[in-house]
Amino acid sequence: MGKTLQYPVTEYLPLPVIQHDYTPRGAYRDVSGGRVWEAAQQFRAAGVSDDLVDRLQNWGIAYTDRAARIQYH
Repeated sequence: MGKTLQYPVTEYLPLPVIQHDYTPRGAYRDVSGGRVWEAAQQFRAAGVSDDLVDRLQNWGIAYTDRAARIQYH
């Protein structure tokens, strides 16, 4: 999260509109997901701090808001 939050969401989803969905390379498919912030309850149940889960959820909100504005799927 610390590294991710060093960059604004506009760097992850720059303009102009991205023409394709992002697909992680093979080595990263098993450790990444499209909407990891939606697993907040599982993270909390696993003992991840509320602060970190809240930061993850806030980043997810910013990401999905930006993605919607540029019509990224």
